[in-house]
Amino acid sequence: MLNPKTDPQIELAQRMIIAGDVPDDNLVAGYDRQQERWRLIVKYSGDISTAAAKWNADTDILTESYAIINIAYEDIARFSNEREVDYIEKPRKIKQNIARTLTETCINQVQHYPQYMLKGSGVIVAIIDSGIEYKTQLFS
Repeated sequence: MLNPKTDPQIELAQRMIIAGDVPDDNLVAGYDRQQERWRLIVKYSGDISTAAAKWNADTDILTESYAIINIAYEDIARFSNEREVDYIEKPRKIKQNIARTLTETCINQVQHYPQYMLKGSGVIVAIIDSGIEYKTQLFS
Protein backbone atom coordinates (compact mmCIF):
# COMPACT_ATOMS: atom_id res chain seq x y z
CA MET A 1 0.00 0.00 0.00
CA LEU A 2 2.98 2.35 0.33
CA ASN A 3 1.90 5.57 -1.29
CA PRO A 4 2.83 9.19 -0.58
CA LYS A 5 -0.77 10.08 0.35
CA THR A 6 -0.97 7.49 3.15
CA ASP A 7 0.62 7.41 6.61
CA PRO A 8 3.12 4.47 6.54
CA GLN A 9 2.12 3.53 10.10
CA ILE A 10 -1.24 2.28 8.78
CA GLU A 11 0.47 -0.47 6.80
CA LEU A 12 2.86 -1.30 9.65
CA ALA A 13 -0.04 -1.56 12.11
CA GLN A 14 -2.08 -3.73 9.73
CA ARG A 15 0.83 -6.13 9.20
CA MET A 16 1.26 -6.49 12.96
CA ILE A 17 -2.49 -7.02 13.45
CA ILE A 18 -2.48 -9.81 10.85
CA ALA A 19 0.59 -11.38 12.49
CA GLY A 20 -1.12 -11.15 15.88
CA ASP A 21 1.81 -9.17 17.26
CA VAL A 22 0.71 -5.73 18.45
CA PRO A 23 3.20 -4.51 21.06
CA ASP A 24 2.05 -0.88 21.18
CA ASP A 25 -1.51 0.30 21.80
CA ASN A 26 -0.66 3.55 20.03
CA LEU A 27 0.22 1.64 16.87
CA VAL A 28 -3.33 0.32 16.52
CA ALA A 29 -5.07 3.55 17.56
CA GLY A 30 -8.01 3.96 15.20
CA TYR A 31 -8.48 0.23 14.50
CA ASP A 32 -11.78 -1.41 15.44
CA ARG A 33 -11.02 -5.10 16.07
CA GLN A 34 -14.68 -6.16 16.04
CA GLN A 35 -15.54 -4.51 12.72
CA GLU A 36 -12.02 -4.94 11.29
CA ARG A 37 -12.10 -1.36 10.05
CA TRP A 38 -9.95 1.73 10.49
CA ARG A 39 -11.04 5.19 11.67
CA LEU A 40 -8.58 7.50 9.93
CA ILE A 41 -8.01 11.24 9.56
CA VAL A 42 -8.26 12.51 5.99
CA LYS A 43 -7.07 15.86 4.69
CA TYR A 44 -9.16 16.52 1.62
CA SER A 45 -10.45 19.03 -0.90
CA GLY A 46 -13.76 18.74 -2.71
CA ASP A 47 -16.56 16.28 -1.94
CA ILE A 48 -14.99 13.68 0.34
CA SER A 49 -18.31 12.03 1.25
CA THR A 50 -18.99 10.99 -2.35
CA ALA A 51 -15.43 9.73 -2.79
CA ALA A 52 -15.64 7.76 0.47
CA ALA A 53 -19.01 6.24 -0.47
CA LYS A 54 -17.38 4.59 -3.52
CA TRP A 55 -15.30 2.52 -1.07
CA ASN A 56 -18.06 1.82 1.46
CA ALA A 57 -16.45 4.25 3.92
CA ASP A 58 -18.43 6.26 6.45
CA THR A 59 -17.45 9.92 6.74
CA ASP A 60 -17.55 12.37 9.65
CA ILE A 61 -16.73 15.86 8.37
CA LEU A 62 -14.64 17.84 10.89
CA THR A 63 -13.83 20.99 8.90
CA GLU A 64 -13.88 22.03 5.26
CA SER A 65 -10.58 20.18 4.74
CA TYR A 66 -10.46 17.43 7.42
CA ALA A 67 -12.68 14.40 8.02
CA ILE A 68 -12.67 11.07 9.83
CA ILE A 69 -13.39 8.03 7.69
CA ASN A 70 -14.29 4.51 8.75
CA ILE A 71 -12.93 2.14 6.10
CA ALA A 72 -11.77 -1.44 5.58
CA TYR A 73 -8.00 -1.83 5.24
CA GLU A 74 -8.19 -3.36 1.77
CA ASP A 75 -9.96 -0.21 0.47
CA ILE A 76 -7.52 2.38 1.88
CA ALA A 77 -5.04 2.29 -1.02
CA ARG A 78 -7.74 2.70 -3.68
CA PHE A 79 -9.52 5.37 -1.64
CA SER A 80 -6.23 7.30 -1.30
CA ASN A 81 -6.08 7.53 -5.11
CA GLU A 82 -9.29 9.57 -5.22
CA ARG A 83 -8.46 13.11 -6.34
CA GLU A 84 -10.28 14.57 -3.31
CA VAL A 85 -7.84 12.87 -0.90
CA ASP A 86 -4.74 14.90 -0.02
CA TYR A 87 -3.46 12.68 2.80
CA ILE A 88 -4.65 9.87 5.09
CA GLU A 89 -3.27 9.61 8.61
CA LYS A 90 -3.98 7.32 11.54
CA PRO A 91 -4.85 8.85 14.89
CA ARG A 92 -2.36 8.79 17.73
CA LYS A 93 -3.05 8.32 21.41
CA ILE A 94 -1.90 11.18 23.57
CA LYS A 95 -0.64 9.96 26.92
CA GLN A 96 -0.17 12.32 29.83
CA ASN A 97 -0.40 12.25 33.56
CA ILE A 98 -4.17 11.81 33.42
CA ALA A 99 -4.85 12.02 37.16
CA ARG A 100 -3.12 15.39 37.49
CA THR A 101 -4.63 16.73 34.27
CA LEU A 102 -8.17 15.77 35.29
CA THR A 103 -7.76 17.42 38.68
CA GLU A 104 -6.23 20.62 37.30
CA THR A 105 -9.04 21.05 34.77
CA CYS A 106 -11.80 20.22 37.30
CA ILE A 107 -12.94 17.30 35.20
CA ASN A 108 -13.08 15.01 38.25
CA GLN A 109 -15.69 17.22 39.87
CA VAL A 110 -17.83 17.29 36.72
CA GLN A 111 -17.54 13.54 36.12
CA HIS A 112 -18.64 12.69 39.64
CA TYR A 113 -21.43 15.23 39.93
CA PRO A 114 -24.53 12.95 40.17
CA GLN A 115 -26.69 15.18 38.03
CA TYR A 116 -24.34 14.92 35.03
CA MET A 117 -22.24 11.72 35.28
CA LEU A 118 -20.25 12.76 32.20
CA LYS A 119 -17.50 10.31 31.27
CA GLY A 120 -16.61 11.27 27.69
CA SER A 121 -17.34 7.81 26.35
CA GLY A 122 -17.53 7.81 22.57
CA VAL A 123 -15.99 11.27 22.21
CA ILE A 124 -13.42 11.71 19.45
CA VAL A 125 -10.90 14.53 19.71
CA ALA A 126 -8.84 15.62 16.71
CA ILE A 127 -5.92 18.02 16.87
CA ILE A 128 -5.25 19.60 13.53
CA ASP A 129 -1.88 21.31 13.25
CA SER A 130 -1.13 23.36 10.16
CA GLY A 131 2.59 23.38 10.93
CA ILE A 132 5.04 25.78 12.50
CA GLU A 133 6.28 29.18 11.49
CA TYR A 134 9.93 28.15 11.21
CA LYS A 135 11.14 31.69 10.53
CA THR A 136 9.95 32.93 13.92
CA GLN A 137 12.59 34.23 16.38
CA LEU A 138 11.99 31.27 18.73
CA PHE A 139 13.61 28.87 16.24
CA SER A 140 16.65 31.04 15.46
